[in-house]
This record gives sequence, structure tokens and C-alpha cells, in this order.
Amino acid sequence: MFSASTPIVVYPRVQYIYRGADINAVYGAIGTALAAALFRKKEIVRLLLDRGADINAVGGTYGTALAAAASIGDKEMVSLLLDRGADINAVGGTYGTALVAAAVMWKEEMVSLLLDRGADINAVGGTFGTALTAAAFIREKKIVSLLLDRGADINAVGGAHGTALAAAAFTGEEEMVSLLLDGGADIDAVGGTYGTALAMAVSQNNRKVALLLLRRGADVMRVGGSFPTASGQQSRRNPPWAT
Repeated sequence: MFSASTPIVVYPRVQYIYRGADINAVYGAIGTALAAALFRKKEIVRLLLDRGADINAVGGTYGTALAAAASIGDKEMVSLLLDRGADINAVGGTYGTALVAAAVMWKEEMVSLLLDRGADINAVGGTFGTALTAAAFIREKKIVSLLLDRGADINAVGGAHGTALAAAAFTGEEEMVSLLLDGGADIDAVGGTYGTALAMAVSQNNRKVALLLLRRGADVMRVGGSFPTASGQQSRRNPPWAT
């Protein structure tokens, strides 16, 4: 996340453009000058675009200007960028896509706006993989339900956690795990660091979620991830409840 002093860094770069500086240069975490979008400075964004800035340039924490604007729920900025040709499904940065950035920042209305404008609901990229997995990870049931209602693939695989179910198992959120299972999530789907939701729950010593998954039929010997099985992961951690 950028600090409160970041805008001070952005504005001088805009001045350098008049001196022939590369308008699309990438600078560390902040990315390109279009990162000004994060600070709701529409006049700067318009100036940069009018002078030839690449609206889909990728760099920095958020990847694109669109993802940066989506992460703070700035509808006007997002609409401006889309109207000027921003790729709604561009992938880059920590969150991968603008849709994931909106989901992980609890911006339900922005998620709806992006979907209405054609965002790929199952696009994969970044740490969380999909928007559904991101929403499950932050325990945001409203966004999870919205995405499922709009056709999100509940078993899509991507990111560090693999699936939305595994992300929910990681957090230990029983209600989210039940919601996803009731919605048709494959309890033994494989993906991510630990392979399955059960292995993920065991890795975090989330006893209640692990027992819930076992009651719902999870296969303790399912192979996947960095650890052969949930049973093997259990042996590694040796939690007291497992004996």
C-alpha cells in the first residue's frame, strides 16, 4: 500500500514529461505516472493520456492504473479509464486484475461495475488467483455470493491458495467453507501450496474447519501441493486434536 506522501512523488514526474522523460517509465512500487489514478487526480490522468501514456502499462503494486482505481472504489476514475481504452482484464501486480483488486478491498459496488463492463469473472492472476478466491480469503460473504450469482467458477484454480474453498479453509472461516460447499465446491480439488482445502486447514491448525471438511467427505489421502497428503501435513504439524 502506498503511503500518504506518495502523491508528492507522482507530481514531479508529471513535470518531467514536459522535459522529454519517458511517460511510461516504471518506478518501484508505485509503477507508472498513471498511478496518480490511485489518488483520484483525474486531471493528471487525462493529461498523461493526452500526451500518450500507455493506459495499459503494467508496473508496481497494483499493476495497472485501472486496478489501482478499482481498489479504492473510484467509479468515475474507472469509467474514465475504461472509456479511454483500458483493458478491463489486464493482468499485473499483486492482485492480478482490477476485479480481484476490487474484491480484496471489499468494494462490492466496484465488483458489480466491472462485471457490468465486461470483466472476466474467472480471470486468474496475482496472489489470490480469482476474484472469488480473494473474496473468500477476506471472508466477504456478500461479494462471494455476488460472484457466484454472476456465474463465477466455484472450482477455479489459481494463486497461492489454489481454490476459494482452500482460501476459506486457510482463514478458518466455517461459515464461508459451508457456503462454498453448499454452492458446489469440489471438496477434494487440488491447487496452490497445500493442494487441498483439508491440507490447508491442517497446515493452519484450523481444527473446526478440518473436522467440518472430514464430515463433509474430504479425502485425507488426496495428493497435491507441497505436501503429499493432508495426512502427511497433519503428521508434520502434529496438532493435539489430531490424535
